[in-house]
Amino acid sequence: MNLPDLIMLDIETLDVAPTAQLLQIGAVNILKPHLDFEVSISIQSQQDYFTTVSLDTVDFWQGLPEEVKQRVLYGQTHVQDALIGFTCWLPEKAKLFCYGAAFDFPILHHHYHLNGLELPWNYRDLRCFRTIYAQHKEHFAKAKAEIEHDALSDAKAQAQVFRAIYEAHPEIAL
Repeated sequence: MNLPDLIMLDIETLDVAPTAQLLQIGAVNILKPHLDFEVSISIQSQQDYFTTVSLDTVDFWQGLPEEVKQRVLYGQTHVQDALIGFTCWLPEKAKLFCYGAAFDFPILHHHYHLNGLELPWNYRDLRCFRTIYAQHKEHFAKAKAEIEHDALSDAKAQAQVFRAIYEAHPEIAL
């Protein structure tokens, strides 16, 4: 059976605005497990163009366990290299899901634009997993997974819930 490429995307940032500095990009091919993407991004590589940092978000990160901060806050990959890597990894014509389409997609769009890169997706292929989950959560509460505030871990947890819903409602992939 030829499964569609459904991607669960998660990012970690230093703000909640579309101009936020990127910390991590994590993505999972939902129906093809073990085809994952993860990159931790250098904060310094984002100093030369317009990005923002929120003190509330910095305080949030400071309150997390040290092992989470080590994974997320000290990336070494230049932001442009991270975006190019994600573009190369992303299957052509994939449907992209994230938990809150008003957060991840605009921030990534901002960074692609500032780095002079074409978006690797068509706007018609963007989906909001938060909406799908809200429509089906009463039937799939047991599938809820722990969020660790690490982009790849969070994407995997969200993909796990998505798969449980998808088994009963494959139309959510349309």
